[in-house]
Amino acid sequence: MSEQKLKPCPFCGSEAGMETGIVQGMLRSMIGCTGCPVLISPHRDKEQLVKAWNTRAGEQDE
Repeated sequence: MSEQKLKPCPFCGSEAGMETGIVQGMLRSMIGCTGCPVLISPHRDKEQLVKAWNTRAGEQDE
């Protein structure tokens, strides 16, 4: 996967970050905002996770 840049938080505009760790015995990644409590649930596929985080209502796919 080519490294995709995370868009800012859709709620507060702060920077987002990704962390990877063991969740319920499986390696998972999650993305969260550094300025507010917004978090996307842990997922195995980083590419799908980034796509979900970067999706905004009313925007065309990039």
